[in-house]
Amino acid sequence: MRTNFFKKIIYGSLIIALAITSGCATHGKGMKQTLDAMARGDYAASIKEVEKKYGQKESERLIYNMEMGLIKHLDGQYEMSNRNLQAAADFAEELETKRAGDLLKTALTNPRSGPYRGTKFEKVFLHYYKAMNYIKLAVERPEKMIGYIESARIEARQIDIKLTAIQNEEGTYQEARDKKQR
Repeated sequence: MRTNFFKKIIYGSLIIALAITSGCATHGKGMKQTLDAMARGDYAASIKEVEKKYGQKESERLIYNMEMGLIKHLDGQYEMSNRNLQAAADFAEELETKRAGDLLKTALTNPRSGPYRGTKFEKVFLHYYKAMNYIKLAVERPEKMIGYIESARIEARQIDIKLTAIQNEEGTYQEARDKKQR
């Protein structure tokens, strides 16, 4: 009787583990064509690939806007890039307030079944590329340089705030070493 219980737990754990890992693997495979097109400098093809893979699903709004923001940055479309990156940041903020039940459902099934929430460092990435876009715009449009530089400074401040929050949550490398030694 007891061995049946343990078998059920083991099988259930394996099913959950497979569901989780299969969901993570699909993003990397799905991005190969996009990354290949980006490497060739074919940003139009990259944009089409991202639109095809992520443009239709509400649950993939964050990753869609992050990828589009990066591609448009690389293509020199700095204002469009910032629009996508801001949309990604807004959606990431919105997802922070979602219910815990949504998180549990996503964790127990395929991670792609729920909205992609992004990692802490990906949220820093949004501000980094926005700052870079503002610097590029300042160079391209000297008549608006002061406004763009100020916007880049604000984004740099956001990076600092987010990295400080991560450090406060996760600790420093020295704190991790000390903890490991204890």
